[in-house]
Amino acid sequence: MKTTLKTTSQHRHQRKCGNQRGFTLVEIMVALTIGLLMMAGILQISLANKESSRLQRNMGFVQENIRTASQILTSDIRMAGLKTDITRDLSAPRLAAIEGAIVGGGSTNDQITIAYQSNTDCLGLDTPPEAPGQLRTAVNRYFTQNLRLMCEGNGNPGVPQPLLEGVEGLQILFGENTNGDGVTPNRYVSATQANMSRVVAVRIGMRFISREAVRPTVDTNQYALLDAAPFTPGANDRLLRRELTTTISLRNDAQL
Repeated sequence: MKTTLKTTSQHRHQRKCGNQRGFTLVEIMVALTIGLLMMAGILQISLANKESSRLQRNMGFVQENIRTASQILTSDIRMAGLKTDITRDLSAPRLAAIEGAIVGGGSTNDQITIAYQSNTDCLGLDTPPEAPGQLRTAVNRYFTQNLRLMCEGNGNPGVPQPLLEGVEGLQILFGENTNGDGVTPNRYVSATQANMSRVVAVRIGMRFISREAVRPTVDTNQYALLDAAPFTPGANDRLLRRELTTTISLRNDAQL
């Protein structure tokens, strides 16, 4: 008869194998639940970061448009009536060169046409000379169309081009000097009420919107831009809105 002897290490291995067992159903369910909760938390953080990024991107878009629009209109309106030739007629009304200021009325946007001596118009195109050998005059018409700030220059008349997107409102008032000092505006009125020979400032009001719907809630605010009728966004409107109001003092031709 053969006797098999087992070593101590073999006994230990058999006991260890006998003690092993698999996971119970409860343990598996708990592990799955914890995993799903962790995945949901990660997904929520990812979505929050994405929404925050969209909001910051659209806020940057609106802020940049505000800065650019202010720069464009302030620069051009301050140039209104500028004459650089030594024979300029200083007796002419200072704003004779604001050739048109159309009041939209109600919630319709206004528009303004400005003229001043320049070799290029608002689109960078060459302006035609008034006569051979004379200085050139830029004639720029600013208005809104399809939520864009547009300009039509006289370098290529009849072909306006967009300057900025996301412009919802444009309103214009004119500051009249009524006490005769010719410097300080005493009242602000629309183009139909203003005496252009006494206008010393122009007040611009603009409303800008974001590219995307980024507000967490529907915009139920009511907006009143300068003298325009109050405006309320439509149902389910979640666009971001910001308004700009700036007053532009006009050049005094006698000081040029």
